[in-house]
Amino acid sequence: MTENQQSSRVDRIKAKLNENPENILKNFGIDYIDKGTYLQSNCPIHDGDNRTAFVLQTEAYPGFWRCFSKGCEQDFSGDSLGLVQGILSNRRGKSVYFGEVLDYCEKNIGISDAEPIDCDFTRLCEKLNKVNGEQTILGPKTILKDLRT
Repeated sequence: MTENQQSSRVDRIKAKLNENPENILKNFGIDYIDKGTYLQSNCPIHDGDNRTAFVLQTEAYPGFWRCFSKGCEQDFSGDSLGLVQGILSNRRGKSVYFGEVLDYCEKNIGISDAEPIDCDFTRLCEKLNKVNGEQTILGPKTILKDLRT
């Protein structure tokens, strides 16, 4: 995987996690309090007992988090991927590599590992139909289905 592909993979996964940061906590079975613009819990990184010491943003800065007890976000980046890395490291009792975090997110938090197709679907459909000599323009879903099989 090239550096550019890896960067694209990271950005895609992070964007998906940030769409609904609550899914991270749900995936790990972590109880939390929904405060509207953020979620509050005991810190899942160091298994804290203060129910209000951990905050995960859901609105202004989705995916950003902070541990007010021990500053766990300093050991693991304070974004959604750092949170997953911290929780996994805690649960496994050892440091988890970043690649493992990406793999985990793709397999367990419902993030597809398929590369996004970055193109104009209408033009793609027209080009494919011309190549196949067909008169009708197939819809993007039909084309994608055909391309993936």
